[in-house]
Formats: sequence, C-alpha cells, structure tokens
Amino acid sequence: MLGACPVESVSAPMSTVQTDLLPCAPHDAACLPVDPAVEATAAAWERVFPDPALRSRVPRGAVLADPGMPVTAVKVCLGGLVLISGQMAGVFAPVEQAGRGYVAGLEALGSGGETGLHRWQVRAVTPVDVLTVPASRALAALAADPVLGLTVLAGLTRRLHDGLAAVEAQKHVPARLRLARYLLGVLDGGSRVLPLPKKDVAGLLGMTQQSLSRLLRELRQDGVDVQGAVIRCDDRDRLRRLCDPEDLWSDKDFADAGD
Repeated sequence: MLGACPVESVSAPMSTVQTDLLPCAPHDAACLPVDPAVEATAAAWERVFPDPALRSRVPRGAVLADPGMPVTAVKVCLGGLVLISGQMAGVFAPVEQAGRGYVAGLEALGSGGETGLHRWQVRAVTPVDVLTVPASRALAALAADPVLGLTVLAGLTRRLHDGLAAVEAQKHVPARLRLARYLLGVLDGGSRVLPLPKKDVAGLLGMTQQSLSRLLRELRQDGVDVQGAVIRCDDRDRLRRLCDPEDLWSDKDFADAGD
C-alpha cells in the first residue's frame, strides 16, 4: 500500500470480477510499453497532486469503474495494467489494455463542476498503483493549470490514434500477424506471461477463442509456444522477423483478416 488514507472503494459485485484470472507478471515488471505522451499524463497528475494520501495500490481483479457508476473521482493509473471493457455492438467485450497514464473517469467530467457516469468497466489485471483525485479537484486543476490540461489532451490524442490504428488493424491485418505483434509487445515490455486471460486477448485482437488457439498452435513451428499463460520464445529476434507482414501474409491470412 502506497498510502494509508482510504480512497474511493474499488470493490465490485462478485459477478463483475473474474475469478479465473491467469498467472501474471510481477507488478513492477513493465508489462506494456508506454507511449511517452501517455507517460507524461501520469507525471503531470503526480506533479499537481503529490499528496501521498491520494495514492493506493489496488489488488488484481479490482474494478476501478463500472458502466453507470457516478464519477466521484478520476483514477490515474501510475503502474500496473488495466483492462477496459464496454458494450460494443450489443456485446460486452474488452476494447483496450492500458497501463501507466490511463485515467478512469476523465471522459465523464463536465464543465461547471458537473460530472456524469462511467461508460466503461476498468478492471485491474495486475496490482495497480492508483492516484485518486476527487472530481471537483480534478476539474479545478484542469481549469487552472494549462500544462496539465494540454498534457492530458496530448495523452488522449495519442490513445485515440492508437485506438483507431487497432480498429484498422482488425480490418486489414491478418490475425496471425496481430497475435505475433501482441506477443512481441508483451515480451518487449519485460514479461514472459500473458497479462490477460486468453479470452480477453482474443477479444482485444478481434478474433474468436477458437481462432486464437489455432494460431497459437501454428506459431509453435516458429519457436513461439504459449503454455497456459507462459510465453516461451527462445529467439525473440525470430519473432520480431515474424512480425514483418511479408513473412506472415498468405491467401489464408487474408481470409482471416477480420476474424
């Protein structure tokens, strides 16, 4: 625990917290590369709100936000990984995996001191260090500190671009290439363990669990083996070469591009 002062509860009904969570990398491992613009967002919030009493560490599986919950505070991820899920085409599905710099509740802050409701579920998939800032204080800081406001805007813009790129990838990039790039990103982030359950990995990559299992089997012949949650890859340079589209695309892959 980083701060002894209580913060807004992050507990959730048992139905919203998965109990079949897979083993995960140690909390302090950099499981996900962080874009500098998003990293700067976390640093900016830390600069404006240095009070240790606003910090806490929440356990894996804790729900920081749920759709329909009133936004009483924004929660800045200072370390660890969270999974963002929501209603997509009538189906509740994961839409983003995020780490340091993600701010839960920011989208629901309004002008004039008004706040709204959370639109997304935000769940910790590792222990997460959180900076919890009451909504009124967050609004006041954004209005009074242009550096904070511009830094937050830059981070949101980067995440928007990354999200659009992910959507386009699901349309046009073969499923096997998406999976290879995801596994390489986990390994390059300093972990050898999948940070999410496989069904969430499949959802993030825009494929079915059956397709994910098939593609994992196919990657074994290329020296990449995933047993349970553990990634075994003795030759990361080979995996990096596999992430070259020309090495992975085939007529069959094109058929799977939107799997």
